[in-house]
Amino acid sequence: MCLVFYSPPGCSPELQMMYAGSRNNLVQECELTKNFEIRDSEELTQEYLDSKLA
Repeated sequence: MCLVFYSPPGCSPELQMMYAGSRNNLVQECELTKNFEIRDSEELTQEYLDSKLA
């Protein structure tokens, strides 16, 4: 199982830190084997997923 984490570019540094901490806890609790962070929703394409999950 994997997690694709999206953090909007206009997000405040405080929220980014809070989200990052939550993401790390989620990855550990769910024993996720892969996790990826994107900053631009345009990055999330089939090609991106194929390259990361290959």
